[in-house]
Amino acid sequence: LSYKKKETPGNITESTTIKIFSSPESDGSSVPLLCLVSGLVPSQVRVFWLINGREESGRIESPCDSAKEFIRNQILVQAEEWDRGAECTCVVEFGGQNITKTVEKLAFKSWNGLHSLQT
Repeated sequence: LSYKKKETPGNITESTTIKIFSSPESDGSSVPLLCLVSGLVPSQVRVFWLINGREESGRIESPCDSAKEFIRNQILVQAEEWDRGAECTCVVEFGGQNITKTVEKLAFKSWNGLHSLQT
């Protein structure tokens, strides 16, 4: 899948990264999005989603070993909302700073009438 991506640079640390992944397989009623944050200690950050401006907590997973500097936050976006081009933003709060990454689906009709995605 391809997405339109917008990123807000932050100066949390140079090694901090946010990546958003989606599984091409879904149940048809929702689209899974996974936000992977690395370079920060999980206990010191808050990770959540903004779906068209609406705050959602998602499901957070972090390693048991606190030395591992990554955290995952997964959310299911309603397929209808995703297909309408919902802006899905992963927000990372750390020490009074925010860093974000946003994705949204962009659909267009191809020559054969099927919907495709473009960046």
